[in-house]
Amino acid sequence: MRELREENAEFITQKRSEAEDAIRLMTRSAETKTTTERSKNGLIILHADYGLASAFTDRGIRHPEEDQHGGPMVIDVTIPIQALVQDSKVTIPGGRSKSDLLGFYDPCIGEGKKLRIRYLFKEKLHEVTVTDREVLRIPMKGELHEG
Repeated sequence: MRELREENAEFITQKRSEAEDAIRLMTRSAETKTTTERSKNGLIILHADYGLASAFTDRGIRHPEEDQHGGPMVIDVTIPIQALVQDSKVTIPGGRSKSDLLGFYDPCIGEGKKLRIRYLFKEKLHEVTVTDREVLRIPMKGELHEG
């Protein structure tokens, strides 16, 4: 894995820079969606992390050391996920890596990845963790009929 990361270090750095640029561009849109969702007790993304699957534990995220080039193995994707909120919902189809989403990149090429999202829906705290190629739908079915 170390060799694979070394071979792809420049590519990862470039993709990280592109993701950071995209996040800067989508920040205002995400803030507007947060305001709109807050006004109707809708879907508010509190925090979202994406990266090395083994870093995700039942108690949170055990942030592994950075890679040898100083890049994180788990990245903050809160803004890109909030930007995907439409009518108090987020759906990301399965079958493809989430690293292809705008504002994302693959921080650990060749290794398993997960996405964990903490969010408020109808003023209740929820959390979901999915594998990289798994479908994501929030809020989940049971949460739609709460409170």
